[in-house]
Amino acid sequence: MARSKVADFVDYSGDEDEWQEKNIRGLVRTKSVEDTLAPLIVQVTTLVQHGARRERTHKVTRLAQAVDKAVEQFIEEGKKIAQENITIQNEMLKACHNVASAGGVMHDAAFSFASDPQSTECRAAMVQASRSLLVTITRLLIIADVADVHRLLSATSRVQSRLPGLSEVGSVGELVEKLKVVGPDIANLLHLAEHRQRDLKNRRCSEELASARATIVKTSKMLLTSTKVYLEHPNVATAQLNRKFVLDQMCEAVAVISRVADGEQQPDEPQADGGQLADDIETFATMLEEPLSSQQLQHTARQRMEVIVSAAATLASSEYTRDPQQDQITTECNAVRVQFNKLLQLCSSGQAGSQAATEKVHLIQRGLKQLKKEMCKGVCDHVSDIFLDVTSPAVMLVDAAEKGDSAMLEQAVEFFTNHTEQMNKVVQLCSSTSSDKEATKLLHSVSKQFHSLTPQLVNAAKTVVATRGSHRKGGKKAVTTAQTNLMMFRDAWQETAALLTDAIDNTTSMHEFLAVSEFHVKEDMAGCLEAVRLRDHQMLDQHANLVRGRCMRLLRVVQCGMVDRSHRCTAEQLENVNVVVMELRNKALANFSMATDGVYNKLMRLHDPSQADFQAVEASVLNMRDAIIDLRRTVAANVVCPSVCVFVAMSRAVVCIADTEVTLNFFPGRWFTWWL
Repeated sequence: MARSKVADFVDYSGDEDEWQEKNIRGLVRTKSVEDTLAPLIVQVTTLVQHGARRERTHKVTRLAQAVDKAVEQFIEEGKKIAQENITIQNEMLKACHNVASAGGVMHDAAFSFASDPQSTECRAAMVQASRSLLVTITRLLIIADVADVHRLLSATSRVQSRLPGLSEVGSVGELVEKLKVVGPDIANLLHLAEHRQRDLKNRRCSEELASARATIVKTSKMLLTSTKVYLEHPNVATAQLNRKFVLDQMCEAVAVISRVADGEQQPDEPQADGGQLADDIETFATMLEEPLSSQQLQHTARQRMEVIVSAAATLASSEYTRDPQQDQITTECNAVRVQFNKLLQLCSSGQAGSQAATEKVHLIQRGLKQLKKEMCKGVCDHVSDIFLDVTSPAVMLVDAAEKGDSAMLEQAVEFFTNHTEQMNKVVQLCSSTSSDKEATKLLHSVSKQFHSLTPQLVNAAKTVVATRGSHRKGGKKAVTTAQTNLMMFRDAWQETAALLTDAIDNTTSMHEFLAVSEFHVKEDMAGCLEAVRLRDHQMLDQHANLVRGRCMRLLRVVQCGMVDRSHRCTAEQLENVNVVVMELRNKALANFSMATDGVYNKLMRLHDPSQADFQAVEASVLNMRDAIIDLRRTVAANVVCPSVCVFVAMSRAVVCIADTEVTLNFFPGRWFTWWL
């Protein structure tokens, strides 16, 4: 097996001075090494400090003996590791020898210091000896960590050598036998990778291992069924695509574990539109802080502004952006463009750095902040509509496949594909307008998995229909296997869709989503009232289902948001929000469902609802409206929000929080950071 890059990094050819000049903290990659070093560092530090405080000699001696005992334990454990790991035996034994030598020097220096704790020379000698001892012990621990890396690499090599055999099996019996062999190796790999994941200090590497482990667990369940379907129907192209996808996913995940264990860093992949619009707005606002004295700067600034305005106009013209929000975005775009043109006029007349130009810059910057806020609300319009119910298209696809109707399946595939494409567009919008790089990175990672699973669910559904003929000929087992394979891909897709929804929610503001959802619910409740007036049971059922779906989605966002913010909120604040959540779910929403269902059932039976029924629906709608408003206000009042940085052009500003106007006094011309 090739030597690990971690082992190559720990080079023993250099002398002690070279090692001491290196950044030891950079060499330590795992938490266990730090935790093991911490007690020794405390002991050595305490030893030096006791001398500085003129403690008695016997206390210093006792601390020196404790350090000697710790050194002996390190040497003993190092020799055990050397016996158990032949690949690093020579390096580990040499490390133990160096620790013993450094420990001897430390022993002599410590007892010399104990005999004369006020001696500057003894103190300096002991400090130097302690540093050398820590360096050599760190070296020993890193080599011990390399032993863990070798075990993990060995496990990945075994799995990698056996995975290709799964693609060459010719029967179900042979597949089962090979899975019995590779199964324990995969379980061992997952165990070692989990331990490494928890131990790594690098968060990105730890997340990569976690993602790879999850992929292996997920694809392991799908490997048996997809391969069985392919073996029973080798001429069905979609079955072959399913099996190839599963094997490729598993091989890629194992390769990721091997790369991370070997210490290789994956280069950052450029994410399409990852926070691009948010960055463009920030860059443009920063660019305006410098005087636009030249025509080239003015031309560049205008280009940047047009890019931002064009993106905003595209969002505003989308079918999912509501008319009021579209008007707000258009108004803010026009305001920014007007102020920018006035700024260019001042710059062209030689007033680039004047007070008037500075005021225009401040107005543009505030306009950009407001424009971004309105665009985020427009994105929330899309999130509220597209991610209202992400599972129904998949359920329709599975139902059509199980019925074996090719025409119905094609319609379901078209609907499912269109819906997933809309979801991907919303992902791009959220990542483009989000300033949270970590949330955007997670969103792209989950979106990549979602994008790869979507066509495979379609392939699994088509496989069920393609093997339908074997059922009529008595091939019930083949159909059952194909259906089981479809269920596997359906569960994997739905799990990834749920993760994608959570990732979307992490990139959007909970408060903006609440405000947008409140507006959408009011729209749908107005539709319910109109349906009751027209006595249209289908329209009533459609709008009532939308109200219920939006409320449940809203409640889930609030509950997940409160969990994420629980460390910044008191128990009383969490309880306040929870009370309002339960009020909306158990009372307002339940009463609304009861009232609308009663009217719907009467309309279905062609019976005219009574006046009391109409009044019950109206009352439930009013209660729902009040409950949603209370929820938004309670969340705004009890949830700690990020700071809001506002440029104050005047000496007084009026800020609205939870529909309450608060007047604040400032120093004009200053940036003011306010924690809500």
